[in-house]
Amino acid sequence: SAMKLITPGIVEIFGTWGGGTPATGNFVGDVGLADYHDFADVIPADVQEYIIGLTTEVLAGDVATGYNP
Repeated sequence: SAMKLITPGIVEIFGTWGGGTPATGNFVGDVGLADYHDFADVIPADVQEYIIGLTTEVLAGDVATGYNP
């Protein structure tokens, strides 16, 4: 599952206010993947490792996602 990382986004927004340059308009913050909770034992380790690697590549910009800010 994807999850919005609301807390870091709020901290970043408030930081712009504290720095005297408040952000305007829409804010696009970070997102992440939820852990597997009760399903960790049924999802094969190689799949979990693949997801970790793919996530790293996406965050580095090495994988095209179609998102164009």
